[in-house]
Amino acid sequence: TEVVLQAPEEFRGQSGKIRGFDAAANLFEVECPSSAKPLALRSNEFVQRLRIQLVQTMSSQKCAGPEVDLVGVRLASDGGADAYIVEVSGGTETHRPDKVRLHRGDVVRVGGLTTERGKRANGNLCIVGPFLPSEGRYEVMIEADEHPLRVRPRNLIP
Repeated sequence: TEVVLQAPEEFRGQSGKIRGFDAAANLFEVECPSSAKPLALRSNEFVQRLRIQLVQTMSSQKCAGPEVDLVGVRLASDGGADAYIVEVSGGTETHRPDKVRLHRGDVVRVGGLTTERGKRANGNLCIVGPFLPSEGRYEVMIEADEHPLRVRPRNLIP
């Protein structure tokens, strides 16, 4: 899996590849071209590079915009996503999570949920299911949970 490093500071913005996971230490082994040896990183120290679709509004109708690469996330104080950072020609742009569509099957983390069930789900991985336009939410499957959860886009952290 290709990732974009958010920390340590000297590697911020660089690409890497996940090569393994140490379950006992809860650390990912990430290979980075500028490091002589693999880095041991927590899940919040990198963002998965995902292909996503921007949402455009035309005549009060939402429609599919261009596909771009998600390369970063700016977290809100509650652990949800305040903004997604996407790569465009000539640099990067920030977009609100509700102006982006993740693809079914993407694997992301859950964050910023406040219900009792949601608090237990925060930090866990989930598989993105369909986007439900009438609710403005995604249906996701959390690992080790047999019932889907419906979450706002800002609660999905790549």
